[in-house]
Amino acid sequence: TPRRQDVVLGDLSAMLWHIRYGRQHDVVPRAVELLSEWMFVRERFACIGPILRHAFAAQALHEWLSDRCIACGGSGKLERSRTGSWIKPTGSMQRNAMFRICPSCQGSRHRATSPPERMQALGLTRVQYDAGRWSQRFNSARHYLDSLLAPRVYRPLTAELERRKRRV
Repeated sequence: TPRRQDVVLGDLSAMLWHIRYGRQHDVVPRAVELLSEWMFVRERFACIGPILRHAFAAQALHEWLSDRCIACGGSGKLERSRTGSWIKPTGSMQRNAMFRICPSCQGSRHRATSPPERMQALGLTRVQYDAGRWSQRFNSARHYLDSLLAPRVYRPLTAELERRKRRV
């Protein structure tokens, strides 16, 4: 019989795939519950109470799904408009367009994290946030969510797609 942790991971990875690439946002509450349940087993998150763990899972999933920089739209650069202001690249293919690196994300294309937003979502003060090392916990959760789809979805999908590929 499969372990409960493996069942949770299988369901969670499928849901994350549907949410991110299928835009099925109606399953987000269930994905938050599964992520919270998974965190109960992990050593780094085991000491967190169930209510705080649920709020943390919701915020971590929100940050993972909303990972594109708002200022540049995830392109990593800004385009100078005809009026001289810097805007998201429009893709209008105008001749001699001028670009610069986005000052908000420094060209990384990812949304900058906001500790005040995290503290508000968790209901913590700055002292509690720093003492509990919550920024490291958020980084761990993000790394986990980034690596979750690779072994369970991408690798089998790539193997299946390459199976009938003719090698020269």
